[in-house]
Amino acid sequence: MKTENIVLGIVSKGRLLDKSIKYLRKRNFKILYDKDKRSLTGKIRGKNILVNFLHARQIVDLLSSGIISIGISGLDILKNENNSKQKNIKIIKKLNFGKASIMAATCIESVDINSFADIEEVSEEMRKKNQKLICSSKYTKLAQDFFIKKNIKNFSINVSHGATEVECKNNISSLIVDVVQSGKTLKSNSLKTLTDSKIMDTSACLFANKNALKNKNVLKALNLLVK
Repeated sequence: MKTENIVLGIVSKGRLLDKSIKYLRKRNFKILYDKDKRSLTGKIRGKNILVNFLHARQIVDLLSSGIISIGISGLDILKNENNSKQKNIKIIKKLNFGKASIMAATCIESVDINSFADIEEVSEEMRKKNQKLICSSKYTKLAQDFFIKKNIKNFSINVSHGATEVECKNNISSLIVDVVQSGKTLKSNSLKTLTDSKIMDTSACLFANKNALKNKNVLKALNLLVK
């Protein structure tokens, strides 16, 4: 009887791809694929595991729907999805790479803006002028939940698909929510974090579809991958 292949999703480019490949190789999960032809599929040598090279968000989408069984992506990507998607995915292990923080930052030029209590005051002043405080971010759910938690009611999230810092410079928004590692990009674009700016810490994670955990071959693969 032929054993059904497990599908593993990893990101298709960048440092997270390199780190994921290294992590898998250390656990004897060597990926066979045609790198020169930029192949987006491969397989694990000696195992019934297919590999899909995907965007980080695609991995979460396909894990939630059950199209792939196992994936390596960012915790921030998962937490930015709606609860109906999150509930289908189990965090198997937080990995020691892809570490960063999701933070809010502002380009409002005032020495008096130091915390979100100050941002709340700015928001209320804008409300009196029939204006909204605008935040640019690709992390729409995380940003919205954070602003509500900080008691900011008069705001709008502008969906950003890249170079979020520039949107402040172009007066599209007064704040951004983005991934921050060293903070150098923020400083070079005249953005500053506040005393209570951090939304969450993130890293790469090993994920699995919850229904796939009923499959003994998926469990066997995960047991090898968490070592």
